[in-house]
Amino acid sequence: MDRPSGKQNYCGCNNQVLVCCFFEWYDRDMEDRLTKMEVKISYMEETITTLDSVVTEQAQELTALKARLSQIEKRMAEMVEEAHGGLPESERPPHY
Repeated sequence: MDRPSGKQNYCGCNNQVLVCCFFEWYDRDMEDRLTKMEVKISYMEETITTLDSVVTEQAQELTALKARLSQIEKRMAEMVEEAHGGLPESERPPHY
């Protein structure tokens, strides 16, 4: 007698074959689910790797920008000091 395939509630065979059919179906179903999960995990790992490199690059850019901003602030303070000829704080105009 041929074994039935697929998801059948009753295969027309004796109970032993029915149990066997169920486990064959269950194994295939679990294998399909596992394969789908492995594919999803693979995509997630790729996404994480990409995001990690982007975050690392942005962190480096941010560090460089902070250093540049610090240089600009220092230079601006020097320019303000030079513009006032080194006047003490008490002699500067009130808008400074």
